[in-house]
Amino acid sequence: MNDPAAWHAKGRRHLTEGRHAEAHACLTRAAELRPGDDTIRADLAQSLYLGGRANEAVPLYRELVARYPKNASYGIDLGRAQRAIAACWEAIETYRRVMEHLPNPAVVLNNIGNCRLALGQIDAAIASLRQAKQASPEFVDAHYNLGLALLTAGNMR
Repeated sequence: MNDPAAWHAKGRRHLTEGRHAEAHACLTRAAELRPGDDTIRADLAQSLYLGGRANEAVPLYRELVARYPKNASYGIDLGRAQRAIAACWEAIETYRRVMEHLPNPAVVLNNIGNCRLALGQIDAAIASLRQAKQASPEFVDAHYNLGLALLTAGNMR
């Protein structure tokens, strides 16, 4: 089959089913057939990241962010992949750039808080997570992660 749209659709279906290796194979074929399609490349990066190969996803996400700097989704995905390979400082910088393009930065502030927590910067993590909670009071992840950070700090201030 030489139809990139069909390979892409099949790869996306595998992604939604959690079959990351199969998704990667299909999306790689789609990218070979249509090398300039950034939507396919984004899904290919996602298949790598979700399949435990974040180190391979980072360069793809970097290319997408370079081409589409105002696409917050690509920036958030790059930050998550960087965090997965313990490149927390890079992830924080990525997230800071993403915040410029978001009306509500709660998700990004939450992710920065998680990176700071991983770096052992407990007070900075708590501050970021409080900002995330303030930006979006209904965002459950911010409440949960703030609780973890406060427990890590040894108190519930």
